[in-house]
Amino acid sequence: MRALPSLFFVSALVIGGSVALAADAKVSFWPEEADSNSDDMISKDEAMVLSQKMFDRYDYDGSGDITMQEWRMIIDDRMANAKKENPNTMGPSDMDNFTAQTFYTHDTDGDGRISKGEWEARVDARFAELDSNGDGMIERDEAANVEQAQKKGE
Repeated sequence: MRALPSLFFVSALVIGGSVALAADAKVSFWPEEADSNSDDMISKDEAMVLSQKMFDRYDYDGSGDITMQEWRMIIDDRMANAKKENPNTMGPSDMDNFTAQTFYTHDTDGDGRISKGEWEARVDARFAELDSNGDGMIERDEAANVEQAQKKGE
């Protein structure tokens, strides 16, 4: 089950809190393996290492880019894992539209692929959002805010 917190944490960094969870959902967004020095904080470097692993995992064809089809597989994988964690998990009612909207938000150059650079730029921006106190680290309480936003569907 160690991969599950990683999936949610990186999803929060990349996709954002777009897939709503049921009000009683309990999901841990603290990926222990990302905290490589065990200081109860995740630095941007630690987040980027985890993010790179997830990019490589989701680049199913090994092309160095994520296509719309691979993006849909990411969304489906995220939903399946969320439902394993909590069967009451709910997702968008129009999954195809949600997939397209989120894909094109990440495909900033509009070439039909999410490059590693676009992925990293998104992680960088989301890291800054999650680092609510601006100290360059995500602490456990800041990660808990991801969980609360997920419950609200933000």
